[in-house]
Amino acid sequence: MTEHQHQRQGSVAVAIAKTDKEAERRTFKLRVLMVFVTLSAFALLAAAASAQGAPKYDVKELDPRYDQSLKDMQRDAGAYATASNPDQFPGQRLRRAEVYFTTYVPAKITDPKAAHQITELMSHFEQTLARAVRSRKSSANVIRGWAYRGMKPIAVGNYHPPARVNAILFISRLASTAANGAPRPYEFILDDLLPIYMDESAPEGVRAAALQGLERFVRYAPDLVKDDKKQQLIDEMNKLLAETATTPEKELVLAFLQRYAVNILSNLAPDAALGKQLVTISTDESKPDLIALYSAA
Repeated sequence: MTEHQHQRQGSVAVAIAKTDKEAERRTFKLRVLMVFVTLSAFALLAAAASAQGAPKYDVKELDPRYDQSLKDMQRDAGAYATASNPDQFPGQRLRRAEVYFTTYVPAKITDPKAAHQITELMSHFEQTLARAVRSRKSSANVIRGWAYRGMKPIAVGNYHPPARVNAILFISRLASTAANGAPRPYEFILDDLLPIYMDESAPEGVRAAALQGLERFVRYAPDLVKDDKKQQLIDEMNKLLAETATTPEKELVLAFLQRYAVNILSNLAPDAALGKQLVTISTDESKPDLIALYSAA
């Protein structure tokens, strides 16, 4: 190889390295923004909801004696999730496990006085279902049915935003496992979440949770989106991308939501018109870095 070829090869390597570093910097910047906004967006949306004249929310009634039985219910729920023979699980313990999923946790998270317990309750609730799924026993389908029956009314009802957000996110993650190991969301999830997102009277945090769930559904199961729902989604996402923030505080929150719209449209309408729209967003200097970088990625 001649000296000129060596020099040319070295120049190409330097150019590639420079391009890679620029791409890494852009990716890192995007990830930092994503983390920051993901952590702050729901807090900002919840604060906005709280400031909207303290709306009246329902609270599901719960027998106070259930609080005293929580440890027993959790123990029995966990035991049933991994029971070697679920069909022979003792009746009284099975009933406690059912009450835990269908009644106790769904009702408890609707009580604003128990808001500090939501994270812990939902973590155990979801982990117990996950253990049942990993065990590959019949208990997994039973628990999944119980949990959905308990959380669906909370997701769509007039309950305070933290309860609805947690119920919506739980429902959005319900899935079977495809042959390639990827999650396969259930078809009913789209029917549940789309009306929630389209309800403009709902708190912003609730709509944001539904949007996140819709993005997950479309990402993993675009083939399950029927034509009528597909057009509804495309129209709603185009409307979201056309929105502008009314205050500086809402600018990053809107960008946080718009990145889900970008993903949904990318999966549903991968055509030239969408490409042109994303290029416009990515080069619009008035757009926050979060959505501009995301649209260009």
